[in-house]
Amino acid sequence: MKRFWKEATLRAVDGGWQVWLDERAVKTRGGAPQVVPTRALGELLRAEWAAAGEEFAPEDLPLRDLADRAIDTARAAPEPLITRLLGFATATRCVIGQNLTRRSPTGRPRCGSRSSGGSKPIWASS
Repeated sequence: MKRFWKEATLRAVDGGWQVWLDERAVKTRGGAPQVVPTRALGELLRAEWAAAGEEFAPEDLPLRDLADRAIDTARAAPEPLITRLLGFATATRCVIGQNLTRRSPTGRPRCGSRSSGGSKPIWASS
């Protein structure tokens, strides 16, 4: 791909931060505005675009690809993504400081009693 912009800037927009290439707002591969929730992430994306050479390949913009995927996937079908993330969070909570030998009636692991080692979840105070 050939570089068509002179300057990559970051602007505050409705819902977060968006990179602009000259006067063109960056969009995802799916066509949605590429708006990210934090300025720090926006700045990383801006720096990635600014560092692109006169000739570059899509793989030279890995953060852009990750942001596009997250935005396009969540926009198209948020419920499966939320369910998957909540399942991961629940499993992680059970693993950290919990005994997973107990099973629910469906056969899935569930948080059991504290392990004999006396470990605590990472969010517990000492």
